[in-house]
Amino acid sequence: MLIREIEANLPWGFHDAYLERLAVDWTRGTAQLDLRVMMSEHQDLDQLGRLSLLGLAYIAAEPPSKAIGECCEAGLWVDSEEVIAQSGGGTTIQLPATYFLHRFYVHSTESSIYVCAREASYEWIEESPSNARAQSRALFPGERLQPR
Repeated sequence: MLIREIEANLPWGFHDAYLERLAVDWTRGTAQLDLRVMMSEHQDLDQLGRLSLLGLAYIAAEPPSKAIGECCEAGLWVDSEEVIAQSGGGTTIQLPATYFLHRFYVHSTESSIYVCAREASYEWIEESPSNARAQSRALFPGERLQPR
């Protein structure tokens, strides 16, 4: 399965998710990303799950443009997108056959983490959603921020 296919089954995908843990096992060619994903319309509920990558080709992290400083208790705030290799004008990203490339943008450091693997799966670590750890919420036109 591709990461974008997993995201399609999550209310917000990995948009506004929080990366709590990244573990790589080079000998087995696997990686695990523990991501706290938003589970409600207003992002007031989240749930921790594990994104597992199999057939890992590589993980690359850009140097941060600013220091992380003290990390918030929710983890690194990330967004996610599939990377499509482009032909003509600019650099073409070469992928091994049957592999995908995915990017996690880290807001707090203004940098990206790239993962290239053959397969991805997602499982829940927490049984159900709970109050979101992050302080941000989604607002829609006409809505006002509610005091905490």
